Amino acid sequence: MGEAALKSHMKSDKHKRESGKSDGCLMIAPIFAKKAATVTATVTCPTAMPPTPQVQAAQVIDPSQNIPTTSTSTQAQSSIKSHVTTEETINAEILWALKVVCSHYSCHDIADHFARMFPDSNIAKKMSCGKDKISYLVSFGLGPYFQDLLKDKLKTVNDGFVLLFDESLNRELNKKQMDMHVRYWDTDKVVTRYYGSAFLGHATAQDMHQKLCENFHFDGKSVVQISMDGPNVNWALFKLLSEDLQKASEKKFVDIGSCGLHTMHNAFRAGLASTGWELGHFFSSLSWLFKDTPARREDFTSLTGSSDFPLEHCQHRWVENVEVAERALKVWPHVKKFIQSLITAKKAINTKSFEHLKGCMDDVLLIAKIESFISIAKVLQPFLKRYQTDAPLLPFMAQDLFNMLRSLLQRFVTPAVFKECTSVTALLSADLSDIKNLLPPGEVDIGFKAKSAV
Repeated sequence: MGEAALKSHMKSDKHKRESGKSDGCLMIAPIFAKKAATVTATVTCPTAMPPTPQVQAAQVIDPSQNIPTTSTSTQAQSSIKSHVTTEETINAEILWALKVVCSHYSCHDIADHFARMFPDSNIAKKMSCGKDKISYLVSFGLGPYFQDLLKDKLKTVNDGFVLLFDESLNRELNKKQMDMHVRYWDTDKVVTRYYGSAFLGHATAQDMHQKLCENFHFDGKSVVQISMDGPNVNWALFKLLSEDLQKASEKKFVDIGSCGLHTMHNAFRAGLASTGWELGHFFSSLSWLFKDTPARREDFTSLTGSSDFPLEHCQHRWVENVEVAERALKVWPHVKKFIQSLITAKKAINTKSFEHLKGCMDDVLLIAKIESFISIAKVLQPFLKRYQTDAPLLPFMAQDLFNMLRSLLQRFVTPAVFKECTSVTALLSADLSDIKNLLPPGEVDIGFKAKSAV
């Protein structure tokens, strides 16, 4: 903006109207102005004269200084206080921020609600807890405080602690996010606490090891075990951390393998894939046939009278698909009727899910396959539910795994081999590749309902 434009703007009605508003505004300079010092003088008189009382000298004011009167200064200070957040209000905002985090509350326009709920409270009127303020308060105010408390706590843990980490893709940042937790014994219970996160582009073992050393300054002597899932990159990182520990203290981590829950899910998925039944494709096709299609759902209900629909199939936690399989058994007769009606009316749906389900209608063993799937999955479910916890259950894991494996082996190995499997060592020594140790196909236990379906 040039000089001519400024002069033109100064003459405008808008500028005159806005500049006039500043005449009644309180100036902030007088609030922080230093008060003139009060001078006290004592006059000493001759002995014959009575002592002169202490006289307070008049305050000398420089005419060039614009010092406000006492009443104006007091008014200014009282006015500025109304704009400063009090300690009581700050405490209330902190307590509410903690409640938002612990209970996963929303904080959208919550200050307005508090002001209406408690109209007689000055604290509620002054609270301003929008989503941005809560986020900053938790991330940069409370977060560092609690992390310092956690660091101090870990220094006092006598029995050491377990280091847990896992990495996954953060779609917002388009980077891999590695979260770290610590688990330790606190008085009479096991406690798991979030420690922090690191963000990576490349996520090789060396990259992850560098981030751990940069962001988490642990005393290697205090870490007793590393908890992780089982990708090869994590085992490579485990090796690097073990080398660091041996250099620092000539000790070794307690090695109990990777996450048993991941291993169980992956083993079940691999076993199901080896059958060639493609039940995962079947379950997915069922859910996709009615996903986000209100018109198709209405037609299905009108034709079959059923308001039950397939559940969504989980690709990475196969054992948790028991409910999905049970719902598939329930709706499959209705789905076959619906598909047949579309084919008869020449209104077949041109999708992969529809074509796959149409082919499954010719599989006479489909029900038996699903029943067998459910029968085996229910043997694994108790183990997965019990060990999805922070409780110290490691001493019982070996026996629970042994009992579960014996229950599965009993379905397809000969009684002679099963009788010898009385310990973990004997069970692992059983030669399952020898066909002589396996039952004939007709005697394999596929489950009572599956056998009935056959």
